[in-house]
Amino acid sequence: MQHYDGETLALLALGEAGATVDDEAHLARCPRCQSDVDQLAAVVSAGRSIAASDYPIAPPARVWDRISAEAHSPATDAGAGNNNVVAIGSHRGQARRSRWLLLVAAAAVIGLVLGSLGTVLLTKTTSQQAAASFKLTPVSVASARGTAYLTPSGSAQRSITVQVSGLPVPAGGYYEVWLMNASPVRFVALGVLDVHHAGIFQIPAGLDLSGYPYLDVSLQPFNGSPIHSGDSVVRGSISF
Repeated sequence: MQHYDGETLALLALGEAGATVDDEAHLARCPRCQSDVDQLAAVVSAGRSIAASDYPIAPPARVWDRISAEAHSPATDAGAGNNNVVAIGSHRGQARRSRWLLLVAAAAVIGLVLGSLGTVLLTKTTSQQAAASFKLTPVSVASARGTAYLTPSGSAQRSITVQVSGLPVPAGGYYEVWLMNASPVRFVALGVLDVHHAGIFQIPAGLDLSGYPYLDVSLQPFNGSPIHSGDSVVRGSISF
């Protein structure tokens, strides 16, 4: 079996239309490629959720002022007796000291930036891993597959991250995400998938998810109705 290459898998994870020449037929029957797409899609979703406040903060100007002052401070040698020798030794010692301080300063700043960025990525990854994940399986679109992540129950504001692949571009409609109870059938609308068939949706405060144990994605027509169309494309049982 010929598997998709890395570029195709990345395009599928990004939700790009026309990523494959076989209209994703291979993806529908290959667990390995589907797993790769699901993992990449989770990374894409995490990356898209990073806000401006998550980025590393540049060190204040006083850090550079102190580095500059230290690098250019005069070196002394109290034990030297010959002025000429002291001058040569001092200049060489100062040059070595300046280079050393600059290297230390550069390493410190690089460490600060990488450490901050690492903390952001680790926080995002840990949060994603801590979330309960579950699969979305086809209902009316055989090629569609999806993955959803539910934030831990102790979170102040619970949310569901959804990524679906294999959906055709809707003609005259859009894809909407719902919480669902099967018996009796009830729905709570969460929001609309973006052009990449992904999104992060807030769960209404106080809603008991045990009363809505399924996640449903439907194809909705542009008819102005807020009611579920009855055309579900994927669905999955929520893992608590």
